[in-house]
Amino acid sequence: MTKLKKLRGSDKSTAQKVGSTIAFVIFVLYAAFILFFFLFAFLIAIKKDQSAYIDDRIAGRLFCWPENPTFKNFLGAFESWNGIVEDATYLDMFINSVWISVLSPLVAAFVTATVTYVLVFYSSKFTRGIYKLGVFISILPIYGAAGATYKLLTDIHLIDSPLMFLTHVTLFGANFFYYYAFYKAISWQYAEAAFIDGAGHWQVYLKIMLPMLIPSATALYVMGVIGMWNDYSTILLYYPSFPTLSYGAYAFSVKSQYRGNTPAYFAGILISIIPILVLFGCFQNTVMEKVHIGGLKG
Repeated sequence: MTKLKKLRGSDKSTAQKVGSTIAFVIFVLYAAFILFFFLFAFLIAIKKDQSAYIDDRIAGRLFCWPENPTFKNFLGAFESWNGIVEDATYLDMFINSVWISVLSPLVAAFVTATVTYVLVFYSSKFTRGIYKLGVFISILPIYGAAGATYKLLTDIHLIDSPLMFLTHVTLFGANFFYYYAFYKAISWQYAEAAFIDGAGHWQVYLKIMLPMLIPSATALYVMGVIGMWNDYSTILLYYPSFPTLSYGAYAFSVKSQYRGNTPAYFAGILISIIPILVLFGCFQNTVMEKVHIGGLKG
């Protein structure tokens, strides 16, 4: 019996090692695949000028260390990107990228978290109906609403307005069900203890319930910021007077077909992703905190 247990333990350990090795190899290959494109962009960015890029492209030497590498394109990218979209400078596009990418997911996350809190802890026929509506909308494929939405936003004068970021508030979606499930796992006794001490409903939500959600919701928020930072189509349609770096990159790529400076284009791209890489680096080890059973004592 003892030998059988040892054999089973040995087999399990071997299976775990094999599985871990396979997973490690897959992730290494995936990381190498992603890094290839960064390296490719860097090699083009350090080419001397557009003529050097064209010569290397004709000779099939794009993925090679250039003969006369230079970093001037990284400094010249700011000047090369100026005026790509109307009169916007690189700094203008950077500032627009920051406030749009930060505010839009933040407002959407706060509203969704607040509504789901009410649906969970203030149950009634109305709130249960809202939840069922959310489930129905999530499983119902809705297409062709973009035209009507654009017409509505035009009529209420939100197109090309800084207040346009408020339209990113959406009740339903993946975050809705995540927040709903999170609040379902929290005991209402936290709130009852606060009520006994004289706290109001908003105090309970803002000082007790919401802070417990924030650590776990941080990862979703960071992904929302990254997604908005890279989104150029939304800016193209709804924020034409507030171009972002992603919109600038799109406009640069279109115009570069006629009067391009490809090394400066890739240099600007690499500069624009630095804030996102820093953001991801700061939160990559964020631990998805949970509510533990031992949180209440009484």
